[in-house]
Amino acid sequence: MKKIIYISTFLYPEIGGVEKQCIQIANKIKMLGYNVEIFTTDASHIVRRLSKKQIQLRETKFEYTKTFRYILKLEKYFYFAPGLVLKLLNSKFDILHIHNVHDSHLIFALIIAKLKKKKVIVTGHNPFSVKNKISYAIFHFILRKFARFIDKYICIVDIEEKLVKKILNLKDHQIIYIPNGVDDEFFLQNNNIKGQNNQNINSNNIEKIRYFKKYSIDIQKYNKIVGWYGRISESKGLIKLKTAIANNTDTLFFFHGPNNDNYIYKLLSEFKNFHNVFFSQRVISVSEIKKFLQLIDYFIMPSEYEAFGLTLIEAISQGTEVLFSDQISIANLLNKNNIGIMIFNNDSNEWSSIIKSLKTNPTKNKQYIEFAKQYTWGNIIKQLNSIYLT
Repeated sequence: MKKIIYISTFLYPEIGGVEKQCIQIANKIKMLGYNVEIFTTDASHIVRRLSKKQIQLRETKFEYTKTFRYILKLEKYFYFAPGLVLKLLNSKFDILHIHNVHDSHLIFALIIAKLKKKKVIVTGHNPFSVKNKISYAIFHFILRKFARFIDKYICIVDIEEKLVKKILNLKDHQIIYIPNGVDDEFFLQNNNIKGQNNQNINSNNIEKIRYFKKYSIDIQKYNKIVGWYGRISESKGLIKLKTAIANNTDTLFFFHGPNNDNYIYKLLSEFKNFHNVFFSQRVISVSEIKKFLQLIDYFIMPSEYEAFGLTLIEAISQGTEVLFSDQISIANLLNKNNIGIMIFNNDSNEWSSIIKSLKTNPTKNKQYIEFAKQYTWGNIIKQLNSIYLT
């Protein structure tokens, strides 16, 4: 069977869209009989670099990973590990699959694959949603010279195709659309859908009380629960909710997720006088994310930009009503399919007024659950495998 090497600068235990997708794809492709490896680095979003213990945990849990020490950091996401390039040069493989077009090893990987006459697949992860920087423009200019070596460029959102053609001069035959996948656990039979009958409503209320009591929160004080989870950073736009939090004291704003770039301290300072906002500062498991999405009334995404917005799809998979900024990449797709409420210009006052107008105890939406099924891993892996086989 063919051997595939995946490259991703960041990987477990780091959390994020690219990291999760790379691991999930490698796991599921391996189950089809492929020989897989992931080349990654010790770079971290949270600390300067991963510890030996964290790397050991990674390589024990995912035995097909190899971690290389980076020696150069050029930008927030540009970490260069020369050992990775040297290992790739001396490795045998049939397919090279690089995650994130802003990976600093990409150009070297393209050259090596070309010399070995091997197939190259790049999942770009919609990097062009990142705010424009001179360093990225320079990288795009250089990459454009080597982009013809890319056999297939995978766009995860429809708007990415037009941008990648313009910026990297890719041709139609090089581009394919395959969205990110959602963890299988979100689609397992769900007996906790609320709003179907009185028994379910009462059961759900008891679950709510128990869940939030773990965080010393008396949920009965609030009429609505607004939730969010992810890696806490400035780009997630949580500061946009300050007016909403101040004007909706009957609503609990509950945020799960670890600190990133120490931005949490600014948020804690900004929100210190509000009793109705809570930061768990925890990384939570997929099973807890699912439960959290079932128990909250509304899921919000006030991001300044999102390359995809996977957590929105996860919320939708549970039938949970969603509110989102028009700055995220799938905003128009969701709006076109009558899913959720889009906040134009990510306006703070609009967030406040919309949240105030939301009804209490909303029922789960079965239309949302059906929409989310297109993002199951069964669908995604079938499409990826067809690329690997051709």
